[in-house]
This record gives sequence, C-alpha cells and structure tokens, in this order.
Amino acid sequence: MRIYQQLFNLLFLTGIYIAGWSQSCNIRLQGTVADADSGTPLSLAEVYLQETKQGVITSKTGSYTITNICPGSYHLIVSHLGCETQKKLINIITDDTQDIKLAHRQNKLDHLVITAHSSEDLQETLSISRQKIQDNLSESLGQLTEKFTGVSAFKNGAAISKPIIHGLYGNRVSILSNGVALAGQQWGIDHAPEIDPQTVDNISVIKGIGVVKYPGANLGGVVLANVKPIEKEPHLHGRTNIFLESNGIGTGISAQLQQYKGKIGWKVTGTLRNSGDRRAPNYYLNNTGYKQQNISLQLESDLSKKWKSAINASFFNTKLGILRGALSATPNDLERVLNLTEPQFTESTHSFGIEAPRQEVKHSLIKWENKIALNATSKIETAIAFQLNRRQEFDVRRGNRSETPVLDLKQNAYQLEANWQKKFSPHFKSELGTQYIYANNTNFETNRRRLIPDYIRKNAAFYGVFKGNFGDFDTELGARISSEQQNVVTNRPNESVKRFSDTYSNSTLSFGVKYQPNATAYHFNIGYAQRNPTIDERFSDGVHVGVASYELGNTDLKNESALKITTGVDLHLSDRMSINALAYVQDFKNYIYLEPSGFFNNFFNQLPLFKYQQTEKAVFTGFDASLAYEISKRWALNIKGSYLWAEDISNETPVIFAPANNLGATLGYTLLNPIRFLGKEWTNVSFKANHKYTFEQKRFPTLENFPEYPLPPEAYYLLGAKIAAEIPFNNTQLRLVLKANNLLNTTYRDYLNRLRLFSDEEGINMNLTATLTF
Repeated sequence: MRIYQQLFNLLFLTGIYIAGWSQSCNIRLQGTVADADSGTPLSLAEVYLQETKQGVITSKTGSYTITNICPGSYHLIVSHLGCETQKKLINIITDDTQDIKLAHRQNKLDHLVITAHSSEDLQETLSISRQKIQDNLSESLGQLTEKFTGVSAFKNGAAISKPIIHGLYGNRVSILSNGVALAGQQWGIDHAPEIDPQTVDNISVIKGIGVVKYPGANLGGVVLANVKPIEKEPHLHGRTNIFLESNGIGTGISAQLQQYKGKIGWKVTGTLRNSGDRRAPNYYLNNTGYKQQNISLQLESDLSKKWKSAINASFFNTKLGILRGALSATPNDLERVLNLTEPQFTESTHSFGIEAPRQEVKHSLIKWENKIALNATSKIETAIAFQLNRRQEFDVRRGNRSETPVLDLKQNAYQLEANWQKKFSPHFKSELGTQYIYANNTNFETNRRRLIPDYIRKNAAFYGVFKGNFGDFDTELGARISSEQQNVVTNRPNESVKRFSDTYSNSTLSFGVKYQPNATAYHFNIGYAQRNPTIDERFSDGVHVGVASYELGNTDLKNESALKITTGVDLHLSDRMSINALAYVQDFKNYIYLEPSGFFNNFFNQLPLFKYQQTEKAVFTGFDASLAYEISKRWALNIKGSYLWAEDISNETPVIFAPANNLGATLGYTLLNPIRFLGKEWTNVSFKANHKYTFEQKRFPTLENFPEYPLPPEAYYLLGAKIAAEIPFNNTQLRLVLKANNLLNTTYRDYLNRLRLFSDEEGINMNLTATLTF
C-alpha cells in the first residue's frame, strides 16, 4: 500500500506540473507600434511587460513579438525616442494582439500638439499635452496658452493673465472648465481663469468663430480645459510633482491618485503654490506674491453597458498681491507716477507677505454628467453644473481699514445641458443640443462704490451641428440661437435705486470644409456670431484694484456681431518637415472696447479712468504660421510667428490693445541613447533654446481725452533654455526639467500688461520641476 501511495503522489504531482506547463507560459503577444499623427510605423520602439521584465524592440515595420508569457494581468509599457510613453493594463489568456499608437513630440512646438482640425470640428485647434502641463507646474492657464501661435495674454502684473486669441479677449473668448463656462469671467478682464491646470488632462484653444456647441460669446474663440476618463486600471496609480523657482522664491507641489476598481473609478488631485515678491531686473516688485490651494475630485462609473455617469468637483482658492506702487498716486499726482522708472514704495528686500492692495478668489464647481447609448448609432448626454464664486479686492485704506474689502462679490451659477448625437451613416452625423445658464450676483456692503451691481442673468440656447464626409472632403455646418435676460439693480451714491430689465437675442452660424487629397490638408471656415454687451461692459462704475484703474460702463451699448473667414493649409513636405499656416479676416459691427479716458480723482488717490466705448465698424486681419523641421535624428527646429492688423474703420484709427506682432524659434537637441549619471540610467535627455522677438506696437490710437497715457513700449527679445531627462525605476519614473526664462535678464515692458504703466516685467527666473509617476 505504501508503494501505491508513493506512486499515486508522484503521478499526481507530475500531472499538476504537466497541466500547469501545458496551459501557461507559452502565450504569444504581438502587434505594431505607430505614430499617432501620421500612422507611420515606429522602429526601435521599446515594448516591455513590467511584471515579467520581458521586453523587445520593434522592427523596421514597427512590429513586435513577446513569447513565453503566462496567463495573467500585465502592464504593457511602450516607449520611443521623442514620444510620450504609453502604459496599458492588459489581461492575457491566450495569444493576443496589441497595436499601439504613440503621440510623437519631437517635431512639435515644445510639446504642443498641433491639430489643424480636431475630430470634434473643422476649426483650427491647438492642444497642450498632459506632460507639458506637468512640466510647467508654476504656470497658470493664461501663461500656458500664451505659448500658442496666434495666442497672447492680457496681463495684470506678474500673476494674472488671460488668453487673447487673434487680438480678441475678455467676454469674446469663452473659457470652459470641463465643459462648464466660468461665470466669474463676466466680472472683468483682469480676472484670471479659476482653473488649476494640474487638475486637467488637456488644454485646447479653438481659434475659429462660431463654435456653436460651447456656451458663451465665441467671437474670439474657445479655451477648453478638460479631464479625460479615468483609465480602467485596478491598481493604484498617481504622480507627485514639485517646483522651485528663483524669481519670487516660489515653491509648489501637486499630487494625484487614481484607481478604477470594479465599476467605480476615482481620481483626486491637490495643488499648493506659494511665491513672494517677484523681481524685475533692477528692483523688487513689492507685494506681488501669491498663495494658492486647489483640490479636485473625479468619480466615474459604468452603471451598465450603455450608461456611464461621472461627477467632477473642484475647489480653487488663491490670494494675489497687486503691485503696491500701482495704486500710490495721490490726488493730482498720477502723471508724475506714470513717468517714474521705478515704482513708488519699492523696497530693496524680498518678502512673502501679501498686503493690500490684493485679490482673494474662491471658486467651487461641481458637475454631474451622464452618457446613455440608445443604440449603436445614437446617444444622449446630459449634465448639470453648479458654481459658487467669491471675489474680494482690498485697497490701501485709511483708519486701519485695509483689511476691509472695497469689492466683495458673490455669485451662484447653474448650467444645464443636454444633447443628442446621431450617426446616420459612416459619412454623415449630427448633434443637437440645448443649454441653460442662470447666474445670481450679489454685493456685500463695503462702504465703497460698487464696481459690479447686483444682477440676475439667464441665458437659454439651442444648437445643431451637421457633419459630412465626401471622399477627400470633410464638411461641417453649425447653427446656434440664444436668448439672454439681464435684470440689474444699481445703487450708486447720490442716486436713487435704478432697475434695468433687458432681453437680447443672438445667433451664430458656421460652415467649414477641409480638403485632404494626401498628407497635405487645406481648410476653409466662415462664421458669423453675435453677442450682447455683458454686465461689466454696461454697468461697471468703480475702482478696479486688480488693474489699478477706475472703470466706467456704458448702458447704451448695442449687440456686437462679427463675420470671420479663415483659410489655411497643413503642409507635410516630408517626414522631417511640416508647415502650418492660417490667414484670417474678421469684420466687426458695433465693436466694444475699453478706452483710457483721463484721470479719476477721489479723496484718497488718483487713478487712470477707462470707459467702455463702441465703434460702428472694425476689422481684424492677420495670419499665423509655424514650421517644424527635423534637421537630424538629434536636432529639431521650430519656427512660429503671428501678424495682426486691427483697424477702427469708423474712426480711421488703430484698435487699442491689439497684440504686437511676434516671431519665435526653438532649437532642440535630443540624445539618442540613455546615459549613466550618478549610478542611474537617464533617458529622453533633451536640450532646448527658446527665442522670442516681440515687435513694438506702433499702431496706437491718439487718445484725445488722455494724451498723458504712455505709448506702447519698445520691442524686446527674450531668450530661454530648457533641459529635461527621465530616470526609470522599477515601478516608477522620475522626470526632471530645468528651465530658465528671460535668461539675459532683459529689461522690458509688455504692451498688454495693464500694470506696465508702473513697472518693468520680471527678470531672469530659474525653475526646477520634478515629477514622480508611479
């Protein structure tokens, strides 16, 4: 019996071994790796299974094969020189095929992904990648979008910036956070978007007109800050990135964790930033520090095969110092202050303190959206969003009242929307939608004149988009109609309470066509859009601390409208050279602008006075162009430039505050092979030199009511540099980026910085960013 028992045990163990050997560890994984933009196969790409340490290099045709794999779940990591590494969780049971497309970044403008026509529409669209956002932890949304061709920034000091698209800014440019229009942007042009770039996955700028599906007055374009769906990865993943910068002795940290387990996915992101006084080349910019604390939460669930639901919530909190010398002119003293080479109240030491004058901003947003697939060709999307905005501005006040705000605004805003998408055939699809926005704005008492009155704003809109494909031609037709009601209550000193109730109707039409017979694409867009004057344009009447001025609205403003035509070409001359060019003309009727109009005196100080005006006809004409050339596998050159001519036709004078023309170039060098340094292997090592020349804006109108207003500053040249490298570890990766802005410590002033009347721009700034991904 003992012999039989031993024989049985031996046969049993042998059977287990044979069964285990026969059912596993002989699986084959194969596929191809290609460029996401062109579809070109990528040779010498690294394909790697993280858990088993198995890896291969792709062939000349971009193909790969990994053998002897056991059944299980693995992280497939694919990387290629000059591309963004892709990590994907795969479940292997039998032989499998995984085709991977990598976003190529070597020939892009400093990691800007340029898409002439997105899959959503045929408008000119530029995007910033996730890595670009992480590499620039210290920069705001306005500073990031300023790197685009044809996009500049309206600035207020060192920390506040807002996008300008083809010379248009303010309420003509819609800024959306995950599809929700930021309601607080209606308070004025000095208010930076309440968005933490680290909480989003992609930032895009649409430079066309008539983007009908997005709420807001899109005469100037649209800025989208969007999150992507959470990766269905059951393991906990995340990243931590920090920055240190020399100018202002700024520091910051951002951390993110995410997981998708079962039917629920979650992602949480938190950011802290802090900086003290910035420094111009020759003096400190006192009271220009900032503090920021932001957090966001993203929840997703596949409730069924056809129903997906998501909740996104964010909280944005910042305190921004305003240059002390910008609000220092005593009565009848402003003309002298404007001619100082160094601001008043300048001190020779750095400080982290933020005193009056300053802004404090709190913004909360929550959005719940649902996507329901009705069948294989149609779906419905619904969303409801709520915003709570609070803005306080503090000025230097007598009698120990500097801690009492001079402006204290609170706004509740709701946005409801629904759309239906239908694909009638592989060549034709449509989208119909409706949106409703309600905003309630109130003032807290400050014993000062109210800059923005109390109001209730209601806006309802309907839109339709129709898209067709006819061989080499893609077409798009869009239409939108909206109605806005404004109920406003003004309560000005020495005046009785006045009530205004106005209703405006607006319409938008757009048509686009793209012809792409080969790798080169030609495109044409025409759009017509209307917008009604906003609350700040009609009713502003008070000190605007953020821009150190007094602003006065105009209740007689009429609806503004514009017709814009764009035409462009995306030339792919070879695998190593591409050119993108866009020309445009935009014809305005009843163009609204803010004009310097003299001095405003009160008991405390003297400020520049700005009034909202309107001209019957204005024309904006210009072009954007960029060239990307891969000199060799190591060297890459990018050149970009933009030109704008803006004219007030009715008054035969240039349009004020039109961006100056500029020209830039980036020369990059990338090491083909990893290097060993400090006992570690460093990969994707790259060097870049950035050059930008901004021309003097010589087209400046004659200001009969304010001849003392300073003329546009002289042209200037800025040099920057950047070094980046990645250090892989077992389950993590560290990316280091060292960059320098204004490397030559150039003294200059930016025409579109409202505080350039009082001080120079920042000097040299060294910035080190480290990102740990796990």
